[in-house]
Amino acid sequence: MQYTVAAHAGGFVVARSRGNGEWIAVMEHASYEVCRREAIRLNAEQQACQRLEQARLLSASLQPRRSIRYFEPDAFA
Repeated sequence: MQYTVAAHAGGFVVARSRGNGEWIAVMEHASYEVCRREAIRLNAEQQACQRLEQARLLSASLQPRRSIRYFEPDAFA
């Protein structure tokens, strides 16, 4: 889960993890439920993008590669 809800003085924020312990606020709202739904939506969107990228990489690896062409040594070169 990359997005989470955190409380602060003015209400709640949806925060994104940078992976190094830092969090970046993405959205601020007074309601916890609104922030929770937004965090769930953002996490689902991120997972969908990751699955799409994995499928793209898998399909690219299954495509036939171009054959290597061999030319006889040129006597005039």
